[in-house]
This record gives sequence, structure tokens and C-alpha cells, in this order.
Amino acid sequence: LLLFILASRFFAGSYYIDWTGGNDANNGTSSATQWKRAPGMPSFAGSGYTHAAGDIFYFKSGVTWPSTAFPWMVANSGSAGNADTYTTLNGFGTGAQPILDGGNTSISGGMIQAVGQSYLTFNNLTFQNDGVTLTADSLSMIDFKNCQQLTFSNLTLTPYAQRAMYIHFDVGSTTYSNFTFTNLTTSHCAS
Repeated sequence: LLLFILASRFFAGSYYIDWTGGNDANNGTSSATQWKRAPGMPSFAGSGYTHAAGDIFYFKSGVTWPSTAFPWMVANSGSAGNADTYTTLNGFGTGAQPILDGGNTSISGGMIQAVGQSYLTFNNLTFQNDGVTLTADSLSMIDFKNCQQLTFSNLTLTPYAQRAMYIHFDVGSTTYSNFTFTNLTTSHCAS
């Protein structure tokens, strides 16, 4: 039993996130015990959470996360064959894609940020309203530095910022690779 308990700490888990019905004091491991925030969001206090490469985070469809949930600092990486995934799940909520809404507050550094993380997938989510309409006061809604092995698919991006996504790297000898962008709907930005 002890070996099973120790080994289970190294296996990826599935976690459920619902801003309106969740509570970070829950364990997050079912749609009945969902968290309010994802790991890396301000004030996240997920009860007993320990990251494992390949963790899957299901955002509830039809729910909106407000500006107080940002900036979201993605602090963990997946691994080869075990990407950390942020997505939706059929039957967990109804209606539109989960909406991550910056509330037109011009979040410094972007709504979602990562530095040096790899093997991440973002799928079937809406990111919107990082900046203020017609002011270009926000530089980037999604800002990833020195990251690789990234997949962005089926996203709706409406940033009201100069850039919807900014994937950038330090000058040096490191090679960064494997970026997949599939079925992105992007508007209200310069690039």
C-alpha cells in the first residue's frame, strides 16, 4: 500500500475548475469538488495539489473567469509524451467555451504568462479583454518567454492589445522548437 501511495504521487491527474461553483479548499479531482482557480492564478490555494507532468485542467464551459484571476503565471511544465493540458470536457458545464476575461484592465505582462516552461497545451478556451478598446495600452495578452513544445488549438483570442500572443526568446545558443497553432480565431489586435 505504501508503494502504491508513493507511486501515485508521480502520475498525472485530472482537475476541474469552475469560477462560479468551485472552491480552492476542494481537492479539484471531480466535477463535484472543483477548484475556483487554476494553479498559477492569483490566490490559488488548491488543497493538497502537487504537480505531475501530464496534468489535465478542465475549465467549466459557460463560465467566465474575471480580471481578478489574472495574471495567470503558468509555473509548471509537462514532459515529452505528457503535456500539461488546459481545456474543456464534454458534460462539464454547458454552452460556450470557458471565457478568461481580463476586464479591460491592461494586465501588466499579459493575462497569461510563462517563463521557461515546456510541453503545454491550451485548447478550446476564450481569452479576451486584456486591454482597453482603441487605446493599445496592453502589449500582449499571452506572453511566453523561453518556452517550447507548445500547442494552442481551438482558441478564441480577442485581446484589445497590440499582440494576441507573444512567444519570444533570449538570444543565445539554446534552440526552441515545436510550436503548433491550430484553428485560432483572433481579432482586435495588431499582431
